[in-house]
Amino acid sequence: MEISVVDRSTIRIKGKNVSFIVDPTSSMPKTPADAVLFIKDSQDSDSQVSKVVEARVIIKGKGSYEVGGARITSVKVNGTFFYSLNIDGLNIFLTNTKGAEKEQDMGSCNILVLNVDGEFKESLVSSFEPSVSVLYGEKSEGAVKLLGKEHQTVSKFSQTADKLPADPQVVLLK
Repeated sequence: MEISVVDRSTIRIKGKNVSFIVDPTSSMPKTPADAVLFIKDSQDSDSQVSKVVEARVIIKGKGSYEVGGARITSVKVNGTFFYSLNIDGLNIFLTNTKGAEKEQDMGSCNILVLNVDGEFKESLVSSFEPSVSVLYGEKSEGAVKLLGKEHQTVSKFSQTADKLPADPQVVLLK
């Protein structure tokens, strides 16, 4: 599984058989993906989705889905979607800081992917007990400093289920 930066606050999550674009923007380059996920309940999603090539599914609602063998569960709290994805045997939670603050009862995960677009507290990460925390977005650098842990800054992060780190790691996507 691979997570990469597409645009300032847009990422691509790619598994062996499926790829997702998260929060596409009208300024991003045309990018192929099987599905589109929206964290924010944006009103202008049509023009944003036009930049995603070959998308078969647009997920912008609560429920359970399956795309290309990946299982997705989505809940909505105060206009923010929170996703639990199972891709290539990895349990991934995906949301923004507002969503993580409201949905801390989802249990633990292998990888927490957090768009740091608002106030950040260390408890947002620790409550999910992730092996890897992947932070991106406008305020991600400040969040990494608040965590006070060593981190790696990359534009693309790869992880497999059989090689999860023993100690929690922090990754800053830029």
